[in-house]
Amino acid sequence: MLVEFNDSAGRLLAFLFSRFRQNVQSLNRKKDDNVFQQLQAKYLFSFKNELGNMAKAYIEKCGAANMHELSNRLNSSVNIFTNEFIQQMRSL
Repeated sequence: MLVEFNDSAGRLLAFLFSRFRQNVQSLNRKKDDNVFQQLQAKYLFSFKNELGNMAKAYIEKCGAANMHELSNRLNSSVNIFTNEFIQQMRSL
């Protein structure tokens, strides 16, 4: 179950980062840094929100068995993927 979540989260990260990169490609970071930061916040919010929804769906799918442990593992994965997304955005 966790592998399936991580695969989906990885695909989502790649998709949203690609869209983010396309949106900021034409920006001049010195002149348009506020626009860049707004786009970062927008995409990060969307990414976190979607990961949270995916995690809830996986928990519901799994049922009551080991729900607490699965929830902890999924939260850890969400944090890892969120940090990776932030690092990739900052690299631009």
